[in-house]
Amino acid sequence: MKWHHAGIETARLTATKRFYQDGFGFEIIDTFTFNNERLVWMQKEKLILEFIETKQSSPSSVHFCWEVIDIHYWVKKLAQINVEPTEGPYQIEEKNWISVFFEGPSGEVIELLERKREQF
Repeated sequence: MKWHHAGIETARLTATKRFYQDGFGFEIIDTFTFNNERLVWMQKEKLILEFIETKQSSPSSVHFCWEVIDIHYWVKKLAQINVEPTEGPYQIEEKNWISVFFEGPSGEVIELLERKREQF
């Protein structure tokens, strides 16, 4: 089994596309309508996200985490588009991790995690 994609419902499709393009460098790879719902598929490297346009906004219970090399780079990059952390950065010493949380335009929680590397 392998990961294919995560789907996120949004009433703010245009803002959501812009957020993932400008904030994380995702590109649109497909758009189509299925069962009267507009779908947008975006990809960055091997990560694929599906956005489903809804008529009403509802609180999201989605939380996902991406491992990054330099968490401070991402905090600064997202600040450039006025996206600030909602929590963290946290030092999780037991795991040797640094973790920070952001909220996406549809209420989804995006966690970025950096594994601290051994210094030689």
